[in-house]
Amino acid sequence: MHGLSVVSPFALGAPGLPGDTVDVTITVTSGLARSAQFEVSSTPVIANLDLGEPFATLYELGPQTFLYRFFGFADVLISHDALVDHTTVECQVLTSADADLVPVMVSGTVMAAICQLRGHLVLHASGVEHNGHAVALVGESGAGKSTLAAMACIGGARLVTDDVLRVDVEGSVRCFRGARALRLRPGTRALVGASADSQAKAADGRVLMTPAPTSMDIMALTAIVMPQLQEAGATLSKRLLDPKAAVLGLLAVPRIHGWKHHTSGRLFDQLVDLASRVPVFSLDVPRGLSPGDAIFSELHAVLF
Repeated sequence: MHGLSVVSPFALGAPGLPGDTVDVTITVTSGLARSAQFEVSSTPVIANLDLGEPFATLYELGPQTFLYRFFGFADVLISHDALVDHTTVECQVLTSADADLVPVMVSGTVMAAICQLRGHLVLHASGVEHNGHAVALVGESGAGKSTLAAMACIGGARLVTDDVLRVDVEGSVRCFRGARALRLRPGTRALVGASADSQAKAADGRVLMTPAPTSMDIMALTAIVMPQLQEAGATLSKRLLDPKAAVLGLLAVPRIHGWKHHTSGRLFDQLVDLASRVPVFSLDVPRGLSPGDAIFSELHAVLF
């Protein structure tokens, strides 16, 4: 997953191979009492997402040791051993919390943080691939990137990832296979139709869709598309952004909010490099799309 070999108590990305060197080991325990949580009042903050009240904050406990606190849900201890290049992740779920939500948390925010702590550029993006060429669909939560990825897959593309896309700008620009399923909002079921399994739901209530996956672990990233919802009846069309507008647009939709780790400078330089080498488009998407083969093939043609 994201170019990392992960040992986990639940399925995340594509199955690994015997003999793979393990990069990340994940464990989960339940029953953490609030009174037993770490005291973090004076601990340096590396990242923070506040949705009107504290939601998730990443603290630096010491060199290569971090605590990701998901308030009211879980503490996630992240430790990296640089000597063997191995990351240990301990998910400690509060007594009152639903442990079934752990895979959602780990596959999204936690894996994105691990990649960035390792110095890897991460986009808040779903990804699709066709004939060895990948397109990143970038946007904040609710922007429609997962829905458009689902539509593109119905139109003939293959899934690369959902919500978190690792990108490498060393040499040719490449991206990595990630999550193996799309998490769609319930209201999109009518749009994707039978392609979304009516019986498959994530623990957070999203509809799960598992389209045909890409067969490639690493592939060329040839375009970045940022969907913009328009009024019903608008034309499905894309517009090339100049590099400056592209950088500003990508900076506005980080996967991890408020990143203040020492990797920040490197990640910013990688993002600027990416925007100068890969075309970034704004994609006008009309509201109220109706299901049908025509829209799926039209979207596929626009993306690829």
